[in-house]
Formats: sequence, C-alpha cells, structure tokens
Amino acid sequence: MNTVLSITDARKTLPALVEKVAKTSQQVFLTVNGRVKVALISAEELLLMQETIELLSDTEAMSSIRQGRKEIQHKDIISWDEVKKEIPLLDN
Repeated sequence: MNTVLSITDARKTLPALVEKVAKTSQQVFLTVNGRVKVALISAEELLLMQETIELLSDTEAMSSIRQGRKEIQHKDIISWDEVKKEIPLLDN
C-alpha cells in the first residue's frame, strides 16, 4: 500500500521513509499544500522502470517478443534437451 504524506511530515521521518521505500518497494507520495508533488521510489524500482521503458521503445526487441509469443502459441518450440544438443557448451 502506498503512503501519502505532507512534505512537512515527511521531513520529520525521512530516514525511516527512505528505509521503508528501499526495503518494501512501496512508493511514498509527498504533498505540498495538499497536492501530490513528488514520489519516493526505490532506486531498484526506478532502474526496472527505465529498463522496461527502454525495452518497450525498442521496436526490434518488441518484434522479437511478439514473434516468440506467436511461436509459443503455435507450439513451434524446441525442448531444452534439443537446445543443449545444438549448443555443445551447454552440456555441463
């Protein structure tokens, strides 16, 4: 569950808020004059969002993902054992 706090209240407990966000990946929204102005999110969550945006923006990657989904739907797949046979380095 996300938390909404005034910036005044957040100042009083900032170290605890930072710890909470880092450990739980919950967001904390900070308000100024009753309006949400900023959000605290964990660095890990931010990096994951950036990677997701980058992937979604990559037309070639998205095309490959769509193609892979079609192949799965049509059962056009090979087993892990077959992959290992084709790539000898994976035998270990």
